[in-house]
Amino acid sequence: MTMNSDCWIIVFTGFTAVATVATALIAGATLIHQIRSERPALLVSIDLKTPPHEPTPVFVTTQVRNVGKVAVSLELCYFTLSTEAGKIIVPQQLMGVPLSYRLEPGTNCGHRDYATRLAQALKARGKAGTDFVSAVYRDELGKTYHSEPMEFDLDHDYGELPPY
Repeated sequence: MTMNSDCWIIVFTGFTAVATVATALIAGATLIHQIRSERPALLVSIDLKTPPHEPTPVFVTTQVRNVGKVAVSLELCYFTLSTEAGKIIVPQQLMGVPLSYRLEPGTNCGHRDYATRLAQALKARGKAGTDFVSAVYRDELGKTYHSEPMEFDLDHDYGELPPY
């Protein structure tokens, strides 16, 4: 063999090694992308809403939208209240909203309850004044999805609860 053919063998071996590494990197990136796209992805929101043409009652509404590619089974929805001492969890079931729902990709669901009821539940835990409330949904695997915090005045008059 000549020096020139040895050089080509080395160059060819180098290109082969680079191509093998590039192929492995692309396969790894594809696998990571596939795993990430198969994960549940939910968007959660919380808001105060008043029915049209009525000043009261005010409702706390939560909305959860499945923006992922896989269905998600929801098992729990609750509120957290940010405080200096941490978070206080107020299960939404205590507010009359049971939850067991399968959310398909591209769909959403929501819940609402009287803001007065949430304020009363928080006051019963010794809270007062203005704080921030977040809605949290938990899926069957235990993963939680949180809304952005919403300012909530526990001392505000959100209207009377219906007599039932």
